[in-house]
Amino acid sequence: MTDLTMTTKPLSVVAKLCYAFGGVGGEILWVVFGAYTSIFLVDVAQMPPLFATSIIFGSRVVDILCNVVIGPLIDRTNTRWGKIKPWIAISTLFMTVTNALMWYVPDVGTGGKLAWYIILYTVMVLGRSGFSIAYTAFLMFLSDNSSERDSAILYRSIIIMGGMLGGVAMHGQILASFRRSDHDSCDNMTYSGNSSTNSSVDGVSLEMTRTGYMISSAAVCGILLLCLSAIVFGTTERKDISATSGGKRDQNMFKTTKIVLTFRPNVYFLLAYFFIQIPIAIGHGGIALYVQYSLDLEDQIENVLLSFMVASVLAMPVIGWVVSKLGRKTSYICLMLPP
Repeated sequence: MTDLTMTTKPLSVVAKLCYAFGGVGGEILWVVFGAYTSIFLVDVAQMPPLFATSIIFGSRVVDILCNVVIGPLIDRTNTRWGKIKPWIAISTLFMTVTNALMWYVPDVGTGGKLAWYIILYTVMVLGRSGFSIAYTAFLMFLSDNSSERDSAILYRSIIIMGGMLGGVAMHGQILASFRRSDHDSCDNMTYSGNSSTNSSVDGVSLEMTRTGYMISSAAVCGILLLCLSAIVFGTTERKDISATSGGKRDQNMFKTTKIVLTFRPNVYFLLAYFFIQIPIAIGHGGIALYVQYSLDLEDQIENVLLSFMVASVLAMPVIGWVVSKLGRKTSYICLMLPP
């Protein structure tokens, strides 16, 4: 029998670059979504803080449920375009459409806006979950050579980190150019505990801020479509790997899910991941509100968030060195203790 690894061409640099660039748009969307959603809903969409929190928490619950269901669905997908690419394409289109709509503020009252954002944020999280799982799994269908996959991961890490920095900087600078305080003497908005909405002057300054969000949304949508084009036209999904993946096909999806959820080590990992992600998600979503309302640095929100991103990128080599010295498990425990 002929060895497939000897008859197939190695991954080209172009394919690795296209695969790496394909994940940039989704990461930019997720970082911007996590960092600016709270302040957008409270400050721009004029939603009560309790409603804004409910929308964000509900979308994260959907994300957790999707991670259990989407994997088996992808495994059972078999189309003429491949197993993974259809999921990447459909998920990216979902993210693009919802990203274009979720930064728009409809004039439908508080109840209407609550329904609007719940639906959009849920669909966006569905698309993000589908893309994230499919994009991660796509690496296994690019090559069956572990060294080539490791090389593709290195390309992906470098390009995505650079793309995230550029995306956050782009979003922040667009918003800064439409900042409320540059157009209105009422710099800060206050919330009254006896009111169902935030009290502010909904004039030219608020419309300028909303325009800034819409322009940034259009830019992110363009990046998402460019990233999708890179994956679709710049990479090849190996059919020989796809045909032999997935194991037994006659096993019911619900039975597979039950096995996964009852496997004790996996259950421990999911619980640990869940309780670690809760404070991370809260901090990620509330940091912009904290900077604006507690630190009174409305004019510096984008710079503060960008500095956090820069610090995270600079910390990656240090974390890699710690992992190489202490091992994954010990490093994971040690790195989780400071927060």
